[in-house]
Amino acid sequence: MRGRTQAPFFLLDAGDALFSAPALSSRELPQGRATARAVAESYAIMGYDAVGVGPYDLAAGVDFLLSLPRLPWVSANLVRADGTPVFPLLRVIERKGVRIAVIGLTGKARLEKKYRLRPWEEALKEAVAAAGKKGCDLIVLLSSMKERDWLALSRRFPKIRVVIESAAHGANIPPVIHGRLLKCGVQSRGKSIARLDLGGDLSAPWQPDLSRKKERLLRRLDSLNWRLNRLTRSRRKVSPEYLENLKLQKEKTEKELAAVNQALANKAARGRFRTRFTAIEPETDDDPAVLKAVEKGKREILAIKKRLEKDRKRRQVELKKIFKAGYTGWSGCGRCHEKQAASWRSTRHAYAYNTLMSKQAEADLRCLPCHVTGVTSGKETYALFLPGRMRAVGCEACHGPGQRHTADPAGAPMDAAAAKNACGRCHVPEHDDDFDLNRDVAVLDCTGSGR
Repeated sequence: MRGRTQAPFFLLDAGDALFSAPALSSRELPQGRATARAVAESYAIMGYDAVGVGPYDLAAGVDFLLSLPRLPWVSANLVRADGTPVFPLLRVIERKGVRIAVIGLTGKARLEKKYRLRPWEEALKEAVAAAGKKGCDLIVLLSSMKERDWLALSRRFPKIRVVIESAAHGANIPPVIHGRLLKCGVQSRGKSIARLDLGGDLSAPWQPDLSRKKERLLRRLDSLNWRLNRLTRSRRKVSPEYLENLKLQKEKTEKELAAVNQALANKAARGRFRTRFTAIEPETDDDPAVLKAVEKGKREILAIKKRLEKDRKRRQVELKKIFKAGYTGWSGCGRCHEKQAASWRSTRHAYAYNTLMSKQAEADLRCLPCHVTGVTSGKETYALFLPGRMRAVGCEACHGPGQRHTADPAGAPMDAAAAKNACGRCHVPEHDDDFDLNRDVAVLDCTGSGR
């Protein structure tokens, strides 16, 4: 596009481009990182002027994003724990005498403890004030925040004229005017590109560029006049209804054309815009440098898949070791102890592994043993290979292996006293400084009494 236009050209992306979801499992992350590196390298080659940071870009964490090839990331509300910004609040870009300020807002995301999102209103106020001091012709907001009241934002921050919204849901967002604000977006993950042409008075209210609409109306009117003239001269019999329909179409087209001409003749200052979406097809020519980056990413992903296949075989060996110890998983216990299993599912123990996933720590060997079943100190790596029924603090985490008891309930009773002794393994002051054994065991209620 740069080579096809003489006007100032800015290449922007609202974010959510690197990963397929805002959170990935430990098994998905290696391939996800390889894909993200290829995308980031391609963006660097294409020379993006500014890229917003979205939740889908943070699936592998902020630190991973910082490790990628230096891209012009921008986010006004993503900060470290002490409040210092991770990326610039805005980027000021000048080209052919036109200066624009690009601000980024990051939507709700899962972050490491050392990072946080500060209130977007506060961040936006600071960024807009900074842009005002730079003497910019236009302020553009790159946003991955959903369901905002854009009309209210337009009233509060009238200097922001354009919002480019990330479309992680996969659909193009045609331009919509909200007060003095123009909002649009493009389909995610490289399926489309959009060209937004702006002209006129960039500080004035927006009005669609009507020149193309006028051309279409003129062509339609010419076609209708030709058909009417042809039918009136023809000796063929034409139904009155058909002829009347053509006349109504001509009348409607003339009214639309008159309205467009009146709008074009309006001398009041207006900002003009025109948008074109282009789908990226498989046969679209690739830039050689970008293609090289993509092929490199594919090779890395293939190597990862081969390693995962080896890990799958290793997993089978490790699982045999786990089940030799006599563990069966909570579902085995629940076949007989239905009430107890139902009571357990209402506790936080049942979702302990989900807690790790929400913090992107499901591969952290320091945390895993206390969030799963069947793993003791020195055997932490086993936790990476556990099946779903053991990815929780299940019955056997407290009562011990239940395989023998499941096979012979009367001949192999469980040790009730073992449950109380198990609590202290994880509920230590470092992780739970409010733990009281007698009180909390009573609250846990594994009797199925429903207290």
